[in-house]
Amino acid sequence: MAIDEARCAGEDVVLAQVLSGGGGVGKSQLAASYARDAARAGTDLVLWVGASDVQQVIALYAHTAQLIQAPGALGTDVEADARAFLGWLATTSCRWLVVLDDVTDPAKLAPWWPAAHSGAGWVLATSRRKDGRLTGQGRRKVDVDVYSPAEAVAYVEDRLATDALTHLLDGSQELVEELGFLPLAIGHAVAYLISQQMTCADYLALLQDRERSLAEILPAWADTENYGRQVTAALLLSLAAAQADSPRGLALPVLRLTALLSPAGHPADIWEGSPVLSYLAGSTKTNMGHRLHYPTLRCVRTY
Repeated sequence: MAIDEARCAGEDVVLAQVLSGGGGVGKSQLAASYARDAARAGTDLVLWVGASDVQQVIALYAHTAQLIQAPGALGTDVEADARAFLGWLATTSCRWLVVLDDVTDPAKLAPWWPAAHSGAGWVLATSRRKDGRLTGQGRRKVDVDVYSPAEAVAYVEDRLATDALTHLLDGSQELVEELGFLPLAIGHAVAYLISQQMTCADYLALLQDRERSLAEILPAWADTENYGRQVTAALLLSLAAAQADSPRGLALPVLRLTALLSPAGHPADIWEGSPVLSYLAGSTKTNMGHRLHYPTLRCVRTY
């Protein structure tokens, strides 16, 4: 794995890798798998940071400094506390991993990039950028691309074999080609195959019909996130299946509500409050038996 090779090559400098690639290639999913592995291995601190907003990075650093009682973190100055957290990372003997997800402005983030020492910690970042500002100061860029045709088919085969569903493989080659070998789209598709007990060929027929309909309301220029229509179509098929599953009619109102909340995070107890529970209960009753139409999904694309 290129990430492991880059990390080993770092030796005692700054142990940092930047996963660079387009939308839908699975950068965040790959970073998440490393974060899960680190947590399972007993790493002392695993911190996931949404890095598209530098102020959010600073705020989360400061909050973490308070939680770990980093020296110098007094709780009176956010930036001072954030620097105290970086100082703790640079000197602690604890093992740590900081994931900086979706770096959009390397120049603004530069003062807030953690430094490691003696292999105690490391940084894993994701970004759609490919320019030279992602590297330097010990950082190494790891290019992440779509699956090769063989990798894509192998992924589908492995997932279906795990669930003893290899009889659903008919048409797998054609399906992964239609999905553009995009890991995110293929992941959505395989989850749908397993939950709906559908063959690759049947899913492909559904997908192509959905893509033709999608072209009418989502022209190519409207793909602002550069995920590709394949990802959108696969996501909408999964959403329709979730909407029809038990509790019926709940998936879409939950997604609509989530789209109104900050992607940087929100209090968990929002979901236990009477207003949200009443809204979801009413929406579930209203949506039962209703067909899922494209016009109601515009907010999903925005999210």
